[in-house]
Amino acid sequence: MEEEQASDEESPSEMPRKKMKGRNRSSLLSNEMKEMFVTSQEQLQQTLITMHNENKELLSKLIEKL
Repeated sequence: MEEEQASDEESPSEMPRKKMKGRNRSSLLSNEMKEMFVTSQEQLQQTLITMHNENKELLSKLIEKL
């Protein structure tokens, strides 16, 4: 029983270090994901603007033909 308690006492001291590494890694991944999201959002927005402008041109040409 004493051996189990001793091993239990050692593991909590190791856990915070592992958690900190995980948190730092998670934070870096989170920042990268935020940057990727913003970049893809900007690309989507630009694509939508381009498609909207093309649709307006096509619609005006269609109206002229009618």
